[in-house]
Amino acid sequence: MKKAVLVLNLLCASLAIQAQVSGVVMDRQTMEPVVHANVYTLQDGQFIGCMTDWQGHFTLAAKTQRYTVSHLNYHRRTFTELPDTVYLEPKENSTPEVVITGKEPAWIRPKLRQFVKMKEQNYQTRDLYRTYSYETSNIGDSTGYAFASEGTILLPSLRHLRKDSVYQVDAPRNVITYKDSTAGPDWSLLKTLLYDNFVTGMDNKFIRQHRFAFNPHYHGADGVVQIVFWSNKYDRDRGTLDLDTARCVILAATRSTGMTYNRNERMGRLFYWAYRQARDLEISEWTVDNAITFTSQNGTLVPASFGFRNVEKWSMRNKLRGSRDTTRHETFSNKEAALHLKTPAEATNITGRPLLDIAPHPHAVIYVESKRAAKMREALQNVPRTYRSF
Repeated sequence: MKKAVLVLNLLCASLAIQAQVSGVVMDRQTMEPVVHANVYTLQDGQFIGCMTDWQGHFTLAAKTQRYTVSHLNYHRRTFTELPDTVYLEPKENSTPEVVITGKEPAWIRPKLRQFVKMKEQNYQTRDLYRTYSYETSNIGDSTGYAFASEGTILLPSLRHLRKDSVYQVDAPRNVITYKDSTAGPDWSLLKTLLYDNFVTGMDNKFIRQHRFAFNPHYHGADGVVQIVFWSNKYDRDRGTLDLDTARCVILAATRSTGMTYNRNERMGRLFYWAYRQARDLEISEWTVDNAITFTSQNGTLVPASFGFRNVEKWSMRNKLRGSRDTTRHETFSNKEAALHLKTPAEATNITGRPLLDIAPHPHAVIYVESKRAAKMREALQNVPRTYRSF
């Protein structure tokens, strides 16, 4: 009997190993590992996904006939059989991480303070219409979702945006990729891209809280330099600013923040403490990456592209009194979004269709939603759409 049980256990272990695929994802140009790439498939109608670690390694608990490997900064690839090493082609040439030593140049802070002072005169000085394409996805271990939208967007001037104006869209073309047709469109990260980009939100407080250095390896247009910044307080809060020194404007920027910053500044210490008490929450990884570029139009700078990625790994269990399920659940979430603003558009392009408000996220815990906001939120969920499956 014991021998039969042993043979059965060995057989089950063998089948489990056979039902897994593993490998490493690499950047084809730099030959460096691609961190936080998505690897996913459908098996018997069930979505199964995993994410590469800091060495680019992955193990997917499924063995099927179609696999997808994706990352915000790389071109997506599909396979009928996963190779041991997957090479991804970057969408754009990425700048390698720069190690800066030496004293901070004295000219940087005055330039950045001048940027803060003049940004309302240099950026988005009037309302503009532009065509757009927006893509977002949320990949987890058992959940896969993607949403793509194309149409026209109204960019209010920064002056109007601070008063009573909001971004608005006409969204006639929308595609949702999901396991069925029950999911609706997800506009949440579009709000984050538009309202929470740190360039137009950059202020003197940001300048005080960071250190800066000149990147000697960057080669841009005449008068354009790259400034590397990092936080005085957090180890993983750093990025780059492409600065036109003559006009004192930022043309492109990136920022990456790690778990401690995100837990304290994005979630908040009090909220994190309360969540730990209720759900025994343990965050093992949380990184947020942002990127933005600007283009010149009629003498003013307007956004050209946005990128955003939010990667979280956590475990939790319900500690509330009376809860029956006290199992610790481990999971991950990889949310990505990209927004590209293309050719200028005219208001006449959308005559006959009402623009829909893309209102900012409410920052208050308790707020009263206006009738207009509720109507627009419902309208955004009812835009025309088609469905695709993974």
